[in-house]
Amino acid sequence: MSLGFRLRLFAVSALVVYLACVLADEIATGTLARPWFAFAIGAALAAFAITWLGSRWFGTELRAVTESARALEASHSEAIGELRAERDLIAGILDGMQEGVLMIDADGRVARVNPTLRDILLLSNDVVGRAVFSVIRHAALMELVELARDKGIAKSTEIELGGLKPRRLLVRVVPLESGEGALLVVFVDVTDLRRLEVMRRDFVANVSHELKTPVTVLSGFVETLADDSFDLSSAQRARFLGMMAEQAKRMQRLVEDLLTLSALESDGSPPDEQPIDMRPFVERLAEEARALSAGRHALETRIADDCRLLGSAKELHSALSNLVSNAVRYTPAGGSIGLAWRLEGGRGVFSVSDTGIGIEARHIPRLTERFYRVDSSRSRETGGTGLGLAIVKHALTRHQAVLEVTSELGRGSRFSAVFPPARILPAGEAQQAA
Repeated sequence: MSLGFRLRLFAVSALVVYLACVLADEIATGTLARPWFAFAIGAALAAFAITWLGSRWFGTELRAVTESARALEASHSEAIGELRAERDLIAGILDGMQEGVLMIDADGRVARVNPTLRDILLLSNDVVGRAVFSVIRHAALMELVELARDKGIAKSTEIELGGLKPRRLLVRVVPLESGEGALLVVFVDVTDLRRLEVMRRDFVANVSHELKTPVTVLSGFVETLADDSFDLSSAQRARFLGMMAEQAKRMQRLVEDLLTLSALESDGSPPDEQPIDMRPFVERLAEEARALSAGRHALETRIADDCRLLGSAKELHSALSNLVSNAVRYTPAGGSIGLAWRLEGGRGVFSVSDTGIGIEARHIPRLTERFYRVDSSRSRETGGTGLGLAIVKHALTRHQAVLEVTSELGRGSRFSAVFPPARILPAGEAQQAA
């Protein structure tokens, strides 16, 4: 208790006692002339005693109350701080989740939506507070929400959403114990997973189909040759053995392409990168094209810029030779094939152009899919496995390059491998890029 407060308390107490004494004297004598100074002195001493004792008692109590209030305030502040920290932590976890999260209150309104769900469902920023039925219009999902709210049962289902961004979502609805009727809905985007499952099934089916024909042919010829009841001439045996060898080579090419594709997909980047002098590299591809063409096509080579390309010579040769062999196989006799290397805006571009049969525009986006063929019968006749352009795509991807295709049906095609500037080195440069 401060000194000023004590003085004020003393003055008030003395004045009260003094007035009490005057009033008592007036009542007793009926006049104010009698001596009352002694009473005033006594009142002052009494007031001092009252002030001193009151200050000791009241000050102690006031300090106790003040300290309790301060302790309570500190406790409340700490509790509020902990709640805010917990709230921020939960908000950070929800916002950082790869799964979409939707919280529905007891009134069936959206209480919270995390950014992932906004992106999946293309939701606007004003969905909080709106009825969930107006935000997500999907019958199966709404049935799940109603079941969880009415019976308090957690359920999961997979739904398909159309619209601008088609998605397959695994949805789980869980009742919350914190509030009657409140629900937590978790959305897991399984679109890519389901697409991969379809690709895997198609891949297994395609491999089985590709192996079925040569295995059937080999099995039939082996049975024929092993059966002594067939009187085969030497010429017939030679023809059968030739056909068996052809089917065996076809299976061998398929297995080799599958192994190559598997190796390209399993490794992140080429392990044996070295600067490749592009002039002799392109000239070697041109020589292979001439050998494969056997004079049936006019072949032209254009190397506009002498430079080096950082990469795996083995992988790039496998990829780019696929483009060259495709041009030879799908260009009729008498047609033209061109190989070119040039720089465009710092990027390296290797292109193979032909005057072949061309490709319809609808087929171009799917050309690099495994076993995808524009003309299945023609591809098999020319010895293709259906994996060549898939190998090209993966090999280029490992070199941060892309495959660009332009084609016109009946007029020819151009396949271009475009490499980033970081992989282009000046001619004669011995160092490797970082």
